[in-house]
Amino acid sequence: PLPQFQGDNQWMTNSQAKLVSIYGWSSVAIVGVAVIVCFKENVLPAIEGIFNSTYEPDGKDQGIDFSSVKHLHEVAAYVPQFREVGFAHPLIACDIQKLDEDLIGWKDFQHGYDRHNLFHDACRIFGSDDDDPQVARAKIRCFSSVHHWPVPGTD
Repeated sequence: PLPQFQGDNQWMTNSQAKLVSIYGWSSVAIVGVAVIVCFKENVLPAIEGIFNSTYEPDGKDQGIDFSSVKHLHEVAAYVPQFREVGFAHPLIACDIQKLDEDLIGWKDFQHGYDRHNLFHDACRIFGSDDDDPQVARAKIRCFSSVHHWPVPGTD
């Protein structure tokens, strides 16, 4: 107990009371510093991470455009597709009309991509025979369209 809480029966000597006060306030200071350090090290970075970007690039820009290496078959665009048992190639689940075919990541040399594209099946099912392809595309809204805008002069 702190010296001021001894009451009428003062059982501590003056030196004991002084020492207890020093220990008590020292422990309050140490706990206070520990709380401040813990707050500064753990809570502030979490709050700052909400408002400030923490991304730092690793490496340097090599000056090579995506469009200039797409023909090397080293890179491919993300094209929604899935593999199904019984099919040699994945089934494409989007409209790839405005996508360079080099970006799909595989080739069917016999039949092309239309045979594997579910979007064309949906156009045939939901579009009428007298609709032009653009009208049929407008009717099918459950498929995304994948685009590629090449840098001028790379094609």
